[in-house]
Amino acid sequence: MKKKGIRSAKAMSIFIIVFSVAAILVTISCSSVVVRWPNGLTDEAVDKTLPCTLEKDIFADFLWTAPPVGSQKIEFTNNSAKIKFAGDDLVVQLEQNGKVSLTQKGNKVTADPEKTNNDHYYNIEKLGFKIVTRGRMVSNNRMESQQVSVQKSRQVPTTQSVYNSATKSYTMRTVMQTQFYTDYETRQVMKSYYEWQTVSEKVHDIPVYTVFKFDLSGGERIFVYATESGYYFQNASYYSYLEKKKGFVGDTTVRVMLIDANADGQYAGDQDRVLFNTWNPYVKNSTHSELPGITDNIWFDVKWLREDRLMGFTIDKTAKTVFVSNANSRYIKVSSKGKIAVSGLNSKEMVVYLNGGSYGIPSSGLFENNIEYGIYNIRIRRKGYLDFTQTFEVNDQNPMVKIAYTDTQKAGTFVLVHAFKQWKLSASDGINSPVTVYNANELSLLPGKYAITIIGDGVNIQKDVEFELGQTLTYNFMTDSMAKKSSE
Repeated sequence: MKKKGIRSAKAMSIFIIVFSVAAILVTISCSSVVVRWPNGLTDEAVDKTLPCTLEKDIFADFLWTAPPVGSQKIEFTNNSAKIKFAGDDLVVQLEQNGKVSLTQKGNKVTADPEKTNNDHYYNIEKLGFKIVTRGRMVSNNRMESQQVSVQKSRQVPTTQSVYNSATKSYTMRTVMQTQFYTDYETRQVMKSYYEWQTVSEKVHDIPVYTVFKFDLSGGERIFVYATESGYYFQNASYYSYLEKKKGFVGDTTVRVMLIDANADGQYAGDQDRVLFNTWNPYVKNSTHSELPGITDNIWFDVKWLREDRLMGFTIDKTAKTVFVSNANSRYIKVSSKGKIAVSGLNSKEMVVYLNGGSYGIPSSGLFENNIEYGIYNIRIRRKGYLDFTQTFEVNDQNPMVKIAYTDTQKAGTFVLVHAFKQWKLSASDGINSPVTVYNANELSLLPGKYAITIIGDGVNIQKDVEFELGQTLTYNFMTDSMAKKSSE
C-alpha cells in the first residue's frame, strides 16, 4: 500500500493541534479585543485560487486517515441501473458472465471481478474493529532546561530639571524611576517530543470485498462493490492541493484533500469531507509540524466549515483549480474596531465562542468587548440546552452589535470520555441536518433517537442512542460502556 504524507524541514517540539477552523477553543480573557481569526495566525486567510489535481484512489494513498468515503446503493431493474454522477447519467449493467459493465456517454467498459486486499470499503460505519500492533510516531513529555526571556523592573536614579516660578530658575534633583527591561533565566519547562514506538491500537477491521473497477473519462476511479446486501457505487478519487501556511518556525506546506463522500461526482458539496495534512505519524521520522489554525489529519464536513468557520471551496474541473473562499477576506488589513455587548449570560454555566475562539464571561453576565470589523459566528453553549447561534457583521454601518441571550430549547446531553488527540462528534436523527462538533466532548440534542458518530485518531464508530429531556448519556470509549443519568 502506497502511503503519502508531507514532511516538514524542521522538527517541532510542542504538540499544538489548533483549528480555529476546528474547535480549537483558544480561551481569551474578557479584556482582549475580539478578533476575526482567533487562532494566532499572523496572516489572515485570504480568498485564493490554487492549482489542484485529481488523484485516483484515496484508499491507496491515505488509508491510515480512515477516509469516510461512502457510496450509493445501486437499484437494478432488469439487471440495469442508472447512476447520477457529476451531471451525467451512468449506466451500470450486470452481465451474464458474472462481469459488470459501466456506460458513460455511449462508451461501454466491462470489468472482471477483483478481490480487495483488506484496504477498501464501501461504508466505514459498517466495519468492526480489531487491535493491531504497529509502529508510529508518539508524543512523549519530558522536563528540559531552557533559557527564557523574563520581563523585569527596577528602580534607577534619574536627574530631573525642576522650574521654580518664584525664583524664575531651574534646579536639578535626583528621583527614582521605574525602568522595565528583559532578562534571561534558565528554567525547567515541559516539552513534547515525537519518537517512534511500537504501540497497540484499535483500528477498523476491513474485510475482503468483491469489486469491479472503472476509470471514467474525467479521471475518476469508480468501484462497484458486490456484497450480500446488494451492489454499491463508489467514487474513490479525490482532489488535492498544496498551500503554504505560517508555522511557529517558518512556513509549512499543507496538503488539502477533498473527497466525494456520497458518490455524486462532487467534492465540495454539503455531504463531502476535507482533510488538512502536514505529516504521517505512521512513517518513521515523519516530522510533526506545529501550525496555528490547523487540526491535522481529521476529516471535516465541508458544510460545517462553510457555516461555522466561514470557509468554502469551489473546484473548477476544467481549469484544474480550487477557489478557497473566506468570508472575512475583504476585511484583511482593516484595523477598524466596533463594539459588541452580549447580555443575559451566566458565567458559571455558559461559554461564548466567536469564530471558534472561546471568551470568558464576567460575573455580571454582560460580555462587552471591542471587536474587529468583520463577519462573525457567535455560539453560546449551555449544558442541557441547544446551542444559541447567530451570524452578524461589524462594519461602518453596524459598528455596535447588541445580542441578548435567550434560552433555547431544553435538551439532552451526550458526553464522550476518551483519549483522542483529535476527534469529531456528530449526531443524526435521519431527518434533520446532523449536529457536529470538533474537539469538543459534549453534544446537546433534543429528545429522540440518534445515530452518534465518533471519529478520532483513525477510529470511526457509531452508537445508536435515545434521549429523554434533560437526560445525560456518557459514553466511555476506552471501556465501550454507556452510562445514563436523568435530570434531577
